[in-house]
Amino acid sequence: MENINPFLLPGAWYKGALHAHTTRSDGKLSPAESAAAHRQAGYDFISITDHEVITDMSEFGTPDFLTIPGVEVGHSKNAVGQQYHMVLVGIRQLTRAHYGDSMQTAIDTWREQAKLVFIPHAYWSGMVVDELMALERIAGMEIWNTSSQTDLGKGLATVQWDDLLARGIIERGGKTKS
Repeated sequence: MENINPFLLPGAWYKGALHAHTTRSDGKLSPAESAAAHRQAGYDFISITDHEVITDMSEFGTPDFLTIPGVEVGHSKNAVGQQYHMVLVGIRQLTRAHYGDSMQTAIDTWREQAKLVFIPHAYWSGMVVDELMALERIAGMEIWNTSSQTDLGKGLATVQWDDLLARGIIERGGKTKS
């Protein structure tokens, strides 16, 4: 496969954050402070994905700074006993997965509501390749998480990413097969 530098291709590039928390869950900044910090850092868009609550950021959006509703949800347990986490982007109202539903059933429920569903901090959550391979209808996974790295040294998930690439579960370019 030929390596292509995507930054040399025509088109517009935008800087954004699709997984960020505020003081409405376990973040350090208020929603207003988070919006201001991201704008000051040159971000074009943000999705605040507080745990289990959709934080309305619409008042901080401008023509050159897009705010996208989102949430991080937990469900079920993985093989090491950690709760699965998923980030849902482009969601306005959350329907919770039913207790006892499989992780895939929960993902299928959330896919009906969100524009994008992906796995955050896979290494921090103790996710192994066999569990990740079984999940369908996800857009991908976060391969770097600053908080997980700063707090526990488990923010880099390139091993999991490479395992999925090697098995053809995630195609080069970031698309999942399903």
